Amino acid sequence: MPDIYEGLEVNNDTGNPLPVSTNLGTNIIQKYITQNIAIINSDQSVTLFTSKADSGYDWYITRFSASGTQNCRAELILTDISGSVYIIDQCEDASVWSSSGDIGTISVNNTDYKEGSGSIAVQCLFSQGGKQSGIIYKTYTTPIDISSYEAMSYWIKPDDINVSIAPYLKDNLGNQYVWPSIIPPDTNWLLYNIGLAEANNIDLSNIQEIGFEINEINLIKSNINLLFDSIKLMEFYGKTVLSCIFVSPYGNVNRTFSPGIKIDNGKYIGIKITNESSSVGTFEGEISGIEVLQT
Repeated sequence: MPDIYEGLEVNNDTGNPLPVSTNLGTNIIQKYITQNIAIINSDQSVTLFTSKADSGYDWYITRFSASGTQNCRAELILTDISGSVYIIDQCEDASVWSSSGDIGTISVNNTDYKEGSGSIAVQCLFSQGGKQSGIIYKTYTTPIDISSYEAMSYWIKPDDINVSIAPYLKDNLGNQYVWPSIIPPDTNWLLYNIGLAEANNIDLSNIQEIGFEINEINLIKSNINLLFDSIKLMEFYGKTVLSCIFVSPYGNVNRTFSPGIKIDNGKYIGIKITNESSSVGTFEGEISGIEVLQT
């Protein structure tokens, strides 16, 4: 008799959780989760997703596929707990954001967003050979403690690629750390992740402000519009059961497991990616085979 899956908890940024109720038996679910991200600079790491085996079922991972730019490391992780996620801003309230420099309106876009019900729309009032930079920022009346988190993630969608964006954090003493600028490769939504460990000149237990420095590049575009969504902090603990590093300019790995890697009922599986190079790296991975068995 086939087993009946119901209520497995899935937490990922792709919007593709498994159905609420599916007749699985011991069948393999193809292309279960996939994610495409960009990670900034060296020593950056972030967990792409965590998924929990639940409701009286064990999972058996039978296939893992991934590709990434040179010196990106992918790790398949098992853990007893889920990585904690703290949402800095859902990007659904423009009133909490301020600006300086060549920034026009900050508003909410309720039709184009990645998570929730909206995104923050930022109008950059740039001009050829003239205004070319601005800042948007969110200030906390009471400083927040983010020292237990490993990484910050955020979604960005520009309407033009002639722009660079650099996230920053500022503590309650005015010390500020600015991460290297990123230049979006296209005008689609892309998830960016930055590691917090290198921000060693600020007090992460007393963060007063988060913001983004925005600059026009190439000086050929007037007025660029940006969308921001779902700014999060993440922490993750786990045991690595598979680690692979991509050594070619765009390497890939395909691993099959027989028997599958068992995830006991109530435990979590995740993929953690680390960029060990000095330039921006991209990664795409999927657990493309899962068997679900009732315990």
